[in-house]
Amino acid sequence: MTHVAPRRGVLLLLCAGACGAGEPTTALEQALGYLWAQQGPDGLVHSDVYGTLRRGESLTAAALLATARLSAADRAGHAAAIDRALQALALPIDTRRELAIDYPCYTAALHLHALALLQPNGWQAIAAVRVAQLRTLQFSCANGWERSDAVFGGFGLGDGPPRKPAGADFVTLSITTAVVEALRAAGVATNDPVLADARSFVERCQRLHEDGGDGGFHGCPGGGVLGGKGGVDATGRPRSYGPATADGVRALVACGHDAASPRVRAAVAWLDGRARDTVPGLLPEFEPSLRLYWASALVCTWRTLQRPADGQVGPALRALVAARQRRDGACTGFGASMKEDDPVVATALALPVLDPR
Repeated sequence: MTHVAPRRGVLLLLCAGACGAGEPTTALEQALGYLWAQQGPDGLVHSDVYGTLRRGESLTAAALLATARLSAADRAGHAAAIDRALQALALPIDTRRELAIDYPCYTAALHLHALALLQPNGWQAIAAVRVAQLRTLQFSCANGWERSDAVFGGFGLGDGPPRKPAGADFVTLSITTAVVEALRAAGVATNDPVLADARSFVERCQRLHEDGGDGGFHGCPGGGVLGGKGGVDATGRPRSYGPATADGVRALVACGHDAASPRVRAAVAWLDGRARDTVPGLLPEFEPSLRLYWASALVCTWRTLQRPADGQVGPALRALVAARQRRDGACTGFGASMKEDDPVVATALALPVLDPR
């Protein structure tokens, strides 16, 4: 049965891997084989579980970025599938399709990031279109937002330019992180207004020690539908939680902070003190459903900082993912509230943890 889920679910697909020629032999190769086997004749990767992901652009962009982050040797076995996916995403949006494209901001950001890493022929022209699109989707002065607004500089679902006051409930750090990482990968300078404004949003999501915080991140300074998964403290401020803090570190770096900056150090200390195979800081109703995203985000953050997994956490995360892998290579999540029960979503989230590099 296909479940048409509400759009409040978050599509958070950041990393993947690829298998080489011949029969897949490792968990990573098996997972990549499953992921690209879901590609349809139209070049898109479709969901059979959720109506919101059935059309395919968002999953395809995620699969592309996941594969692009691997070495050329690792992704060589999927060159034909990558090419078909790139061609599909380069086509103009066909408004005659039955289903509207979902998660357009995520789709644009992940596609742009993949283009910047893969650099296929003519990629700069397509990337320029995506950069221009993302600029229109920011909660910025151009869309009527003021710097004093909690969501100023952030990004939301991206159905269209977010004219104030529309869309503030759906702004979140996870989407903003995907956008700023993509813009930097595509060569947008950190002093460009789009990244300078995004930096202000990212910094407002951090609970600094001097403000009575713990150095971690929450999903949105205004709370919102997508950003309040850690609940609030006694003063009503959103609490820090694991996935937001992992995303926050990468967003800080993309916006111009270096690894030695006080903000990055504080967030890394938060992660080091809480890294484990269950998600720290989440409300109970969200924790099981975000375990794969947490593992994926944490591994991606370690790689951004060029540091290895410490202690027993790396093996614990790999064991977590391995326990969720089926014979066909697909992985499954621990719950449905964040769509990790879709094997395409879960497999893409699991792949960076399976990547042995």
